Amino acid sequence: MKLLDLLKIRRKEMRVHEKFKEIEGVIHLRVMKRCRFMTRYWQGHHDTWALRINFARAIGWNSEASIAYAEQIHYHGQLESVYVEWAKFEVEERNNFDGARKILLSKAPLYHPKSCLIKRELFRLELLYVESLKKKQTEGKAITEVIEESREKVLQCEIPRAIYCEAIKMIPDQQLYLDLYQVADKFPFAHDLREEIYRDLVKVFPNSESVWKLKAQRVVVGIESDSSAKEGVDCEKSEETKDEDDSDSDDSDIESFMKSPVIAVDKLKVAISIYDRALKAVGPSFLATYIDELVLMLRDGWNTQVVEIVTKKLFELFESNKKLLLPLHYVIWVQLLQRQKYSKEFIGQVLKDAVETHPGSPPLCVEYLKTLLLRELRNGIKEVPKEKDMRRFKIIAKTAKGAYAVKIWEEFINSVRDRKTKVKQYIEACEVNDDIVAREMRIKYLDWLNQHTPIKKVRVAYEFYRMKPPICGRIFALMVKGELTKKCAKLGHARKVFKEASRFLGKTHPDFWLTYVYFEKFASDLNVGAVYTKAEKELLPKEAETFRQLDAFVKNFINQSKQSSEEKAAGSEPETVWLTEEKIEEPEEHKEANISLFPDGYMLTYTYDKERKAFFKVIHDMKRLLETGYEISRKGSDWEDVMKHLVGIKVPLVIQKVTLKNSPPTEDFSNITVDKKKKKKYELSDKLNPGNKKRIAKKSATNDLDAILQKSSTLKPEFMQQTEIAPYHVPKAKAKAIRKKEREKTKGPGWFDMKAPEITEEVKRDLEVLQMRPVLDPKRPYKNKDLKVLPKYFQMGEIQDSPAEFYSSRIPNKKRKRTMAEEILNDEEALGYQKRKYNEIITKKQKLEPSWKAEKGKKKKKITKKVKKGV
Repeated sequence: MKLLDLLKIRRKEMRVHEKFKEIEGVIHLRVMKRCRFMTRYWQGHHDTWALRINFARAIGWNSEASIAYAEQIHYHGQLESVYVEWAKFEVEERNNFDGARKILLSKAPLYHPKSCLIKRELFRLELLYVESLKKKQTEGKAITEVIEESREKVLQCEIPRAIYCEAIKMIPDQQLYLDLYQVADKFPFAHDLREEIYRDLVKVFPNSESVWKLKAQRVVVGIESDSSAKEGVDCEKSEETKDEDDSDSDDSDIESFMKSPVIAVDKLKVAISIYDRALKAVGPSFLATYIDELVLMLRDGWNTQVVEIVTKKLFELFESNKKLLLPLHYVIWVQLLQRQKYSKEFIGQVLKDAVETHPGSPPLCVEYLKTLLLRELRNGIKEVPKEKDMRRFKIIAKTAKGAYAVKIWEEFINSVRDRKTKVKQYIEACEVNDDIVAREMRIKYLDWLNQHTPIKKVRVAYEFYRMKPPICGRIFALMVKGELTKKCAKLGHARKVFKEASRFLGKTHPDFWLTYVYFEKFASDLNVGAVYTKAEKELLPKEAETFRQLDAFVKNFINQSKQSSEEKAAGSEPETVWLTEEKIEEPEEHKEANISLFPDGYMLTYTYDKERKAFFKVIHDMKRLLETGYEISRKGSDWEDVMKHLVGIKVPLVIQKVTLKNSPPTEDFSNITVDKKKKKKYELSDKLNPGNKKRIAKKSATNDLDAILQKSSTLKPEFMQQTEIAPYHVPKAKAKAIRKKEREKTKGPGWFDMKAPEITEEVKRDLEVLQMRPVLDPKRPYKNKDLKVLPKYFQMGEIQDSPAEFYSSRIPNKKRKRTMAEEILNDEEALGYQKRKYNEIITKKQKLEPSWKAEKGKKKKKITKKVKKGV
């Protein structure tokens, strides 16, 4: 595309317009051939289809784009968006309404017979067709596409009406009514049809929330007249408008009504009156929707007269429906009370009601405890908590567990002013039965002691908790930090802490060992090598590899920071820092209100805009907290603060949280599957046109690396712990014997590498039966010496019965046996034949036996009987 744009610019500058087919046409053809090849080679990849279609549309090959859409349907017919995009392309680019109808009427219903999206697009298509006919009529052109007899019906939107009736019969869904209503509202000539859809919606769903919201929207805009709503409107109409009808025939009056400065308050009053009636008709289930709409209008009308009206109405709803409010509604109520500067006693009462209504909501309980424990007097001094508040705190703290209980203890201890009382509460919290609470409170206790007490008290607390479960590595890190930062600290005590920590963290914490190494460098360089060797031995193989990577990373990080500091001191700009911490900012939810009070919008000053963002940020954070609950999360490693005191700069000790700032974009090959026909790899995507196209690699680099690591013995982490290694050079004789042994495992490529199975007693018996098979059946001849020796390479299978011989030659299940020998022993015909042959052999043998004639004084002579040959 860049090349084609360059050619276009060159032609314009040189004023040359010849040989377009010879230059651009050849480029178009070559690129299109590659696009076709891509779509046929990677059929399941959506981006290849989007690339082919976009390129065809860019160069003006609309027929090629239609062909691509048609081919794409065969592979991605399960996606509704493909049909919608194709129909949209046919209408907008080719003006082909018949083709778009064929897509949405005959092709899409095969895969999606009950799709609301397809029905809506078909409805919109027919309205666009009517709009095009009306445009022709106004321009004075002849409408030849439609027969004269049915032309008037088509122009009166009979076809969209028929589609609407059929759609609601097939899919009686409330959302489908609303979608079709919104589509018909955008076409001025389809307002009669819009009213018909609205009447049907009210009949079918009379007390639905969406119906009442739509009614409020219609009344505010002026489409529908509402007597009760009009009573609340204070604006007066002129004499000319009084003589006219109250209907929505004059659009200019509505536009002027919308643009007047007083209309926002009038709109709000109308909406509130309708929502009040909806609350009575629908019931308590509409309360949440009502409050959400008022909050959205409060955001849109910030720093206007709207805020007072909405706040007053919200207070009325909150006070009259306390038991029906959700936890988030109580949060909104408290925020509004704080903004209106109500007394803290009243806010505490509201939070008390919230906790009684929702006793299982931890954030509400924490907010209630804050108001009880952190009361402030007029001069700004914190008040001492009362005994009643202490009892309530004890009740909540005993029932709470996990991160929620940690938050409660933290808020309670923060409210205590006396140091001795605070220490007692810390000790009590550290002895809780819950392991999470005890571990986190011990960490907070040691951190507080490091900040407010001398090193001796920190050592006493550490000695008490270091061997008491649950054991946590952060306790050791805090003790080392205290030994490095406090006065009268000794490095010998810190070294003892490191040695004790190595017993618990030695196998799975490479960040601890790296901090230990840098501590020895800081103290004295004598023990650095011993600590490094000990780390290599005690760490697990994978953790040892991480330890080496982390060591190299920290060295580079320190060198980079030193270079940048020297450049700053010299006055030159530093080079690009290639290591930065990744920061992800979550976008705030922004939902539009049902009724737009200010269609044109208005500007807020910086102060009021900041105030509005702060107000709604608290609500957004509390909403997320109510959904997820409290979580204990610490960024980075526990030993980063210790490393900062040892090195002088903050060094991240977790490699996963460090990314390259100017690194090349990496490709994700995790979602790669294999096509059964092509046996090639391609990447799947659930988007039709995701934007940035990813290069499809024939072979993944990660797979090559894994294959190399599996074959190699030196690149594995276990290599550093081996005492002996295999020789690199193998002698020729030994290599030849190894190859021969490998060849003997299979029959060879001529027999599809048939392997030699294990010969058990049952398999050996079956092979012997096969060796003697000429004796089993006299009617079936076999070659002599067919199985003179038992085979080494063979495969065993089961003969499947033919369904055509179900009653003639099928063996019943009762007569089936496990092996061939058992089948022969249980076969009556085979046994009869064997018995008869056995008797014949015995009689024949008896006739050939020698008979002796005894004579007096003579030796016995052997006399045999002559047997005829025919017998």
